Amino acid sequence: MATRVLVKEGRAIGAVGFDVRNGDYIIIQAKAVILCTGTWAIPMSNNHSLFIKN
Repeated sequence: MATRVLVKEGRAIGAVGFDVRNGDYIIIQAKAVILCTGTWAIPMSNNHSLFIKN
């Protein structure tokens, strides 16, 4: 799970986080970083108001 974005000279270069299975810290270096939030499970639920029924 990523907890922080690594920034160098104003540009995102990776992330810092931890392994949710064992708690080990990890550092991920990347050429590109995509930031997103939210959940995909709620809209896929039959009980959610955004669910489209055919």
